[in-house]
Amino acid sequence: LMGLTVYDTAGLLLGRLDEVIPTPANDVYVVKGEIDGRLRETLIPAIGTVVCDIDLERRTMIVDPPEGL
Repeated sequence: LMGLTVYDTAGLLLGRLDEVIPTPANDVYVVKGEIDGRLRETLIPAIGTVVCDIDLERRTMIVDPPEGL
């Protein structure tokens, strides 16, 4: 999954999957990219209600992050 290009459900590019942090409850995906002209790091919980689609052929992930992320 490392290096996948990550978009939200509206098609906004969030960045690339840079790291996976294992936690007892679920993994957390660290997505790094430029948003609004600033470098940002977004933490995405790796759960079914947030990760909508992973397309390994296209190397993309679609997420629906909770409000505030």
